Amino acid sequence: MATANDTMTTRDMLAFVAVSDVMLAHDLNPKIVEKQDSWFMKTCGLFLRPFNPEFMTRYTTTIPFLNTMYVPASNDPSWRTFAHESIHCLQARRDGQLKFALKYMFPQCLGPLAILAVGAIWWTPMLFALAFLAAFAPWPAKWRVNYELEAYRVSAIMDAIVGHNVRSPEYLSYMRNHYTGWGYYKMSWNDSTLPIRIVEGMIYAHTVAHTDSYLGDATPYELQLTWAVKNALEGAA
Repeated sequence: MATANDTMTTRDMLAFVAVSDVMLAHDLNPKIVEKQDSWFMKTCGLFLRPFNPEFMTRYTTTIPFLNTMYVPASNDPSWRTFAHESIHCLQARRDGQLKFALKYMFPQCLGPLAILAVGAIWWTPMLFALAFLAAFAPWPAKWRVNYELEAYRVSAIMDAIVGHNVRSPEYLSYMRNHYTGWGYYKMSWNDSTLPIRIVEGMIYAHTVAHTDSYLGDATPYELQLTWAVKNALEGAA
């Protein structure tokens, strides 16, 4: 697990430790690697640069089956980010590592199957495998959207705890941009239900963050994160 660094405020350090403690209690202990030190991330960054030039400098990337969280060297560890990324670790545990990876990357994960076209050397119809190249386009990614809605709901809970109005038009627009922008490879196009799902998630986040006894649909993990961070921040006040 990463450790808080000297550039953090006292409040941030306490919140960071609180999130880390909840993660460890759930047996989530990913390795923390700076993206610039990973050839894998450098390769991903090279391919993603035309679409997401900030991939290496702004985005934290978690690969659950590698049990690794890749963080930008230019950014200090953020307890809000760690709370978000820990949800992906839980999703992979819940759905299975391979299933999670394939669903999160679908349909783009089908693109590498185009290599099967090499089989045309022996059987010409294998050239049809080149059709899989179309999967590399920014098609809507239903499962990626679902996974990120769950993770960004936790991000919103953390933001609500520190006083952000997660139900404001500005915050809702900020959230919607995650799904329709290039940062996540345009994982949603014109899904008419997306704005409603985002609003529902933000109302949920506000309620969980501001009601100590809220039980509703909140998961035990979400509640533990919420109470741990709130107690840490109140202790620093």
